[in-house]
Amino acid sequence: REESALSPPRRGPMAGTRLDWADLDKGKLYTYMPLFGLAVRVPVYPNQLIKTRMQAGALPELTLTRAFAHVVREEGFLSLYRGFGVSLLGLAVGPVYITGLETSKSALRALNGQHGLVSNDSIIIPMASGAIGSFIGQCVGVPLDVISQRLQISHGRANFVNIVRELGPAGLYRGFAVSVAQYVPSSALTWGTFDTVSSALRVARTGRHAPLARAVEASGASEWTQDVALCAVSGGVAGTVTGILTCPLDVVRTRLQVLARGDGSGFSVAEVVREIVQTQGARGFFTGVNARVATLAPLMTMIMGGYEILKRACAKPAALPPSAPMTQMWNSNAAPLSRNNALPGGSRGPADGDPPVAAPPQQPGVSDTARRGLSLTTTS
Repeated sequence: REESALSPPRRGPMAGTRLDWADLDKGKLYTYMPLFGLAVRVPVYPNQLIKTRMQAGALPELTLTRAFAHVVREEGFLSLYRGFGVSLLGLAVGPVYITGLETSKSALRALNGQHGLVSNDSIIIPMASGAIGSFIGQCVGVPLDVISQRLQISHGRANFVNIVRELGPAGLYRGFAVSVAQYVPSSALTWGTFDTVSSALRVARTGRHAPLARAVEASGASEWTQDVALCAVSGGVAGTVTGILTCPLDVVRTRLQVLARGDGSGFSVAEVVREIVQTQGARGFFTGVNARVATLAPLMTMIMGGYEILKRACAKPAALPPSAPMTQMWNSNAAPLSRNNALPGGSRGPADGDPPVAAPPQQPGVSDTARRGLSLTTTS
């Protein structure tokens, strides 16, 4: 398997290993993904609800902390999870999104390998595949998003059936164009930022005298643990950058989806933009930005780090060395670790067909899987 041009030479059994889409057991992946998606939604959903209410004008202009206190005081703690049950339907978007993301990434890599359109370390491929995956995901996610947001601002006066009956098929896709206009570039920006940050951290990690390299060496963390941590940190940065830069689009999309005239018809994009400018000025486009960042930063931290773990758990037997950490965790037949296959900073077994070797000098490796991750949800 090829590695990024930014990746330094690898030592040991994981050298040259990258988990591609073809390396994953899709049955396992599609089984675990909803559980993973549920785990990351639970802690961030209250932030998302507060953000939605702020952007829809359903909350007074308060700080994030006071907004939480206001909702809990007026409606009770459980109101922070209003619409959560319906939002779980959005877990179906995860497999759709990741399938579009990974298949397009594989296709684009193959095309680039044949024609050499861009350099190996270009962020164009991850950004393009992120955009494609997002567009496909929106076809499923927008109706679920509309229903969930209606429930979040209904204060308990609406249910799933009533909303579907009221809106009809066309209404369920209200804001589809602006959702695509937001989420497609948002997904591209997330993957571009993630790729850039993870590449920078990967280079910093390999510098013999760099502070990060010294800290990694002192920690004694395994290379695999380093990869997961690198993905998590890069995901958090990507979530923060994306949350701030795309907040104006999110405000417009949210208002298009939850606000309506007296006759039930929706507003146009131009009308929503004009109303925001007239009533709040430019700052209105950043309504709820704190809540949005408070949602996306931890969400992307968990998603990017968790997807690295998920991929290892779902890898086909031939994709990872028998003694790789996740292989041992999920495969009772994996060969036990020994002094012959242990490398400094972590336990690594020999690559398929390679004889056991003595541990080489300490040189933190770089996993190309750190460049890869996941966005399991379209609600942000």
